[in-house]
Amino acid sequence: MTTLHTLSTLAKARMPELSDLILADDAILLMQDAVIAAALPHWPAQFSQPIYALKDDLVARGLLSKAPAPIQIIDYQGFVELTLKYDKVQAR
Repeated sequence: MTTLHTLSTLAKARMPELSDLILADDAILLMQDAVIAAALPHWPAQFSQPIYALKDDLVARGLLSKAPAPIQIIDYQGFVELTLKYDKVQAR
């Protein structure tokens, strides 16, 4: 069963155990203040799973140009599509 893990706070994105909770076929979606993690050095590199970030939240925090290439920037339509792609959504 695949899971889309939605992270809404920076504290959740920086949880030490986060990488242990996310399985190989899962994905991560950064939203709200969690998009700040996209600009942190080395944060995306700890995951082999797809990482997405909501464009509007990046823009609101002035981080759109600071999200590195592995992070896929999506809009709300993309968010809806992700919820349909994965078997379940886990808010963290």
